[in-house]
Amino acid sequence: MGPFICLCNLNDIRPWHLAREVADIYLQDAFTEPKRHMDWNPERLIDLPVHALESRVGFYEDSAARQVWRVRLEDESLVAEDDDSRFVLRPVGTHEFHFVNTPYVLRFKFEERASDGRSILRIERMGLDHYLVRSGGDEITLEALEPVTLTPSEIEEYLGRYTSDELGVTYQLVLDAQSLYMRHENPHRNYFVNELLPIGRDRFRATPVNFTFTRDDRGEIAGMLVDDRHYIWSLPFVRALSLGHGVFRQELATTEDGEHEDVIVPHATDDPVASQKH
Repeated sequence: MGPFICLCNLNDIRPWHLAREVADIYLQDAFTEPKRHMDWNPERLIDLPVHALESRVGFYEDSAARQVWRVRLEDESLVAEDDDSRFVLRPVGTHEFHFVNTPYVLRFKFEERASDGRSILRIERMGLDHYLVRSGGDEITLEALEPVTLTPSEIEEYLGRYTSDELGVTYQLVLDAQSLYMRHENPHRNYFVNELLPIGRDRFRATPVNFTFTRDDRGEIAGMLVDDRHYIWSLPFVRALSLGHGVFRQELATTEDGEHEDVIVPHATDDPVASQKH
């Protein structure tokens, strides 16, 4: 068998899935499936009250891998989400849940770290699973992020237009039914479709994308970094400011004395926005 190349213009095709499916077809007689770490026994399933499940809800992060998981409650079951995948968790203990899907099983264990008492989530593969293989091992450990609640005035700080010179595109962060969304003036180019949920100071998650907002010396929002962990790493966007009837943006310039200062420069656009409070 020679090289196999699969081309596609969809950014969510997940080529590692296709590569494994092709390998399964051509190499099925050359390899045997590794033995699972643990045999799955459906009789281990137990029932847990909803309040016991609610304590597990939140965001969990592996900062080194730039990986953020969300655990939420849906129809009285815990659901774990990573990027564009979701796992319905079945309780086998007070702190342990399993996701079962042939040919692999994932074990989710909620624990407290002995050194500092911080809540962590361990995810262990018990079969073949590409998620943990890509993370570099049979187990990943994520730390619970502190819940963040923003006031209406704090949310307004982030509203506005953000542009990327590298992509030649501008998005507007808007408030829709008390939820934050990134919108493009052309809905067919609206890549960020999910709600932005706060996961830390100046940090938001809109699965599968993470947003980190940056501030200037005055503490005002100056831009943002976009990261989707797979294809985009710290892509900078600059916030466009609305002053009067024109749209401007803030940049860092160097004076003749070699010092740095903020300057306001015109930002080309055909769609000026209403004035924003700064």
